[in-house]
Amino acid sequence: MQAISFTMQAISFTTKQHTSYTTTTSSYTTTTSSYTTTTTSYTTTTSSYTTTTSTYTTTTSTYTTTKSYTTTTSSSHTPSCFILPLNLLLSRVL
Repeated sequence: MQAISFTMQAISFTTKQHTSYTTTTSSYTTTTSSYTTTTTSYTTTTSSYTTTTSTYTTTTSTYTTTKSYTTTTSSSHTPSCFILPLNLLLSRVL
């Protein structure tokens, strides 16, 4: 009588994938400054005229667009333990 036993077990698969995309586009900054100064002065013997005109203009524009994409994929495959018993009993009567 013979006993033969085979066992195969513990097979595990793990797969992870991580993908990250970050894109920053369209950044515009515009600054416009305008200064105007006018001074006029008149002087006569008995009269004095002074005219002053000042203009200040400042414009600042900022445009920012940010796009961010993040994709995460995680897969885990862990099969149960495979047990393949094979018992073979050989009995010969000669």
